[in-house]
Amino acid sequence: MIAHGIYILTVERLRLTKIVIAYLASSSIAIGVALPWLWIVWQNRDTVAQTTEYSTRPLPALLLVQFWSISLSRIFVAWHFNYNHIFIYLTISIILLTVYGFYFFYRNTFWKTWYFIFILIGIIILPFLIPDLIWGGRRSTYERYFLMCYVSIDIVIAYLLASKLTYQLQRTFQHYLWRFIAAFIFSVGILSCTLSTFSSTWWGWSEFDVKIAQMTDSSSQPLVISDVPLHEIIPFCHQVKP
Repeated sequence: MIAHGIYILTVERLRLTKIVIAYLASSSIAIGVALPWLWIVWQNRDTVAQTTEYSTRPLPALLLVQFWSISLSRIFVAWHFNYNHIFIYLTISIILLTVYGFYFFYRNTFWKTWYFIFILIGIIILPFLIPDLIWGGRRSTYERYFLMCYVSIDIVIAYLLASKLTYQLQRTFQHYLWRFIAAFIFSVGILSCTLSTFSSTWWGWSEFDVKIAQMTDSSSQPLVISDVPLHEIIPFCHQVKP
């Protein structure tokens, strides 16, 4: 809503036009619908602060950059690997492709188009990124907060590939290169989805749930004692027999 509002106010040059009035009306309705939920959050703000405390735990700068790289690469390819694995450096190619995609998008689209995408990504990322860089933390490493950023990046890369494959009709080296890049992106995407379909867990962060569940099920009278928060024990509960 904030990004959309900034975009509309900029395009309409801070004038109270019909578009701005329509935006204010729809936003007011949306906020009104969300007010009961926001009130509950405010009433339980101590619980919210305790639940999200993990996001303020500091991370080494190198590990933080690795998290960002992997989060970006997961838009196109995702598999189980450790952050110290050699394959992590394959994310460099994804980063370079994304950077070039944004440059190409900026140079070849109308300003209202690229401005909307840029303001949307910036408004979403910066409130998480800046506190991590100034005070430390890992707020910017949780992919679920950046869904609209990932959709925007998909749009940018889709525009890049469509432009390269459509306008370069001559059989040049660049034409074949972009055909290969497009085929590679589609292939690794399909491969990632196939691997995830047959995996017991996704992205490799909760294999211990499966192993502990197997040990529990193999015991005649199992007793599990845990000090982890409730949301971390619920996945394990789904793994064990009744």
